[in-house]
Amino acid sequence: MYQEIISFIKKYQKFLLIFIFMILSLVILYFCQTPDGLLHIIFYDVGEGDGILIKTPTGEVVLIDGGPNEQIIYSISNDLSIFKREIDVGIVSHPHADHLIGFIEVFRRFYFKSIFINDLEYQTSEVEALKDELGKNDKISKELVAGQNIQMGEISLRTIWPELDTHCIDDINECSIVLRLDYRDFCVYFMGDVNNEVQGEMRNLKQCEIVKIAHQGSKNAIDESFIKKVMPKIGIISVGKNNYGHPYPETLKLLELNKIKIFRTDEFGDIEIISDGKKYYILNR
Repeated sequence: MYQEIISFIKKYQKFLLIFIFMILSLVILYFCQTPDGLLHIIFYDVGEGDGILIKTPTGEVVLIDGGPNEQIIYSISNDLSIFKREIDVGIVSHPHADHLIGFIEVFRRFYFKSIFINDLEYQTSEVEALKDELGKNDKISKELVAGQNIQMGEISLRTIWPELDTHCIDDINECSIVLRLDYRDFCVYFMGDVNNEVQGEMRNLKQCEIVKIAHQGSKNAIDESFIKKVMPKIGIISVGKNNYGHPYPETLKLLELNKIKIFRTDEFGDIEIISDGKKYYILNR
């Protein structure tokens, strides 16, 4: 029996070594991609739109919007483990194409535990496509209104806007889901595409280091009273080549006058924020 085993090993030595190497590689890859105990927020360079991935210290994954095309698929695949093919929370800030098209493509390839989107009665081909995908997968989306909270360990995603009685007849941007992420002493605002008038109506604001500037830094992207209440030090602008003049010069000037350092995806590429709940670091990739 012993001689037979030795003979077998000698005969298939090359294949056994390859097999062992593959197993070891998978084990190393698995442990390299396990949660590192830090919060990661990645603002993807998706062009003219928003696509944001959040990885919590305990390994949950949140996707906020998906950009105007399939680009985010390749970005997410680089940032998630091959063993992690599910997204815990998916949020569409509002159903415009520059936020929704990429989200639908991610939905087709990953398993979503829960999805939040408001205004599904908004009639566009993209909204109909999302409804179709939800139906195929027996998924029911939920809505978010001010005061609701999504808790994942020490990470809290609190909805700041819209209010329960908010109605957007002329501009769906005004009903964008606005979120604040809180992690210990660190927080970030995700502003969707709300305009400055809406920002002036927001309640329960607190000071935060970082704000994702609304609507690609458009003319009405930021309200000065909001700045005074939140007092951010960093403004992230997700923007690409466009014919709208984004980011608007007056918006950039207002941010600069308030000593807010600007990071733009069209200049820096993907922008990643890493935090332990107290300190934070910003990387461009």
